[in-house]
Amino acid sequence: LGPPSLNAVDWLKPCPGALVGVHHHLDSLSKLLLGAGTKVQAGAELSASLGVYCMDAYDSTQAKNLIHFVKEGGGLLIGGQAWYWASRHGWVKWMKFPLQEICQSIYQGLNIKGTD
Repeated sequence: LGPPSLNAVDWLKPCPGALVGVHHHLDSLSKLLLGAGTKVQAGAELSASLGVYCMDAYDSTQAKNLIHFVKEGGGLLIGGQAWYWASRHGWVKWMKFPLQEICQSIYQGLNIKGTD
C-alpha cells in the first residue's frame, strides 16, 4: 500500500483533520493510515461524519448511499481489481463488476434510479 495510498487519502480529505472511515475488509489500510497519524475509524460503516470512506470494489450493496456521500462532498477510495472479479465470475460479465455501478454514476454523469 504505502505512500500512494497515503497520498490518495490525503488528497480526498475535505480538510486536514477529517475522519477517514475504513471498511473492515481493509485492516491493513487502517493500520497504515493510523501509523501515518491519520484520524481513522477502523471497521467503519458509511456515515456523513466521515470525510473519506475507504472500501473494496467487490460490493455494490451501498451504491446509492456511496453516490450520495460523494455528491455531498465526501471522498471515496475504492480498491480492487476487475480482472480478479472477472476471473471468478466470467469475463463476459466484467461490465457487471460491482464498482461499475458506482463509478458510472459518479464519474460519467449517469444516474442510478433514485440517486438524484
